[in-house]
Amino acid sequence: MNKQIVLTMLLLFQYSIMAYAQNTIHFETKEWDEILQLSENEGKLIYFGITTKWSQPCQNFVNNVYKDKKVSEYFNEEFINMNRDLEDQLSKEFVSRYSIRSFPAHLFFNEKGQLIHLMKGAMPPNVFLSRCKKVEDPSYQYYTIKNKIRSEEEVTFEEYLNYCSSTFELGVKDEKACEEFIKLLDEDKLADPKVMDVVCHTLYHSNVRDQAFTFFVEHHDKLLSHIQTKNLENIYTQLVKNTLSKNLEEKNPVVFEKEMYVLKQYLPNHFSVKAAFIYEPKFYLSIGDHQKAFFRIKDNFEAAKKIKDHKVMSHCNDWAWMIYTTSENPSYLNNALSWVEYGISEDHNTLDMMDTQAHLYYKLGMFEKAEKVAIEVKNAYDKKGVDSKKMTDLLQQIKLN
Repeated sequence: MNKQIVLTMLLLFQYSIMAYAQNTIHFETKEWDEILQLSENEGKLIYFGITTKWSQPCQNFVNNVYKDKKVSEYFNEEFINMNRDLEDQLSKEFVSRYSIRSFPAHLFFNEKGQLIHLMKGAMPPNVFLSRCKKVEDPSYQYYTIKNKIRSEEEVTFEEYLNYCSSTFELGVKDEKACEEFIKLLDEDKLADPKVMDVVCHTLYHSNVRDQAFTFFVEHHDKLLSHIQTKNLENIYTQLVKNTLSKNLEEKNPVVFEKEMYVLKQYLPNHFSVKAAFIYEPKFYLSIGDHQKAFFRIKDNFEAAKKIKDHKVMSHCNDWAWMIYTTSENPSYLNNALSWVEYGISEDHNTLDMMDTQAHLYYKLGMFEKAEKVAIEVKNAYDKKGVDSKKMTDLLQQIKLN
């Protein structure tokens, strides 16, 4: 009886070992040249996974995804599989060659050793399997499509969609390809979440000169119905920044005015007011026209007050301090004082604003007010352990008057 129990236990143990082995991907340990030959002989693509021992996401991926029954069955059937640690020499070579910075990394090669597709990151087994099943389709392969684009071969809408989607996932910029994708896009395709994801990313990286912005203008209402509010706010904010960055490089006031006008036509009031208050002065300061910068702040201030935006209030202090450091004109200084006093009334970074307020009072000859505010700010700085030398110097200047 005891022999039968022991035999049964051994059989069960052996079965469990076999079952476990079947539920894991079989990773080859052969040299790369041998792997290529194996790939050619069996007519299979090569999967090369790069993981690290020190990364918890990598270890979770190794233990939960590579050992998933459906994943392992598919990979053992469809691919020649390799998994190497980041410290492995071949891994280091691939990481350097393909500029890989996040792990786990998933590389797919053909039998000639040419990289045809790349994915990054940990993901659930079902997502990983779903995406890997597409890899055998050339219209999905990132590097295959990239080579077609470089060779100026005809690229389909579906290929551009897959390629652009991969560029954003991999953190790669290819503005020209995204622009070509937008040119092929029509309104009927906007219901596809993958299409909208690429559209949103492309808009986020565009400025008013790009095809993406033209598409946004032409299909404005339809796009708004498909973009979440938070994403739309991010797009508006970045559109302004991208447009300004381009103009800061070129320093052409005529072009800048034209493009800011275009933005104001299509941005909601909140964003157009903020753009005018923050970016118009910034542009004119960059070309040394302080007078125009002042009048842009002054002209936009009343509208800016109404939107009660955090960045607007912060720039009230920035612009006020800029006037303090660059102007002796009492009219300019009084306007700057009104900007900073508005910020204080809204209780926004009060100490920074009061610091600027004290300096403006001093420059306007309001020495008693300057001293009162400066003492209050200095005491608050000392209590917080903040360097108060600037306020000490101001108080010494006040005493001299």
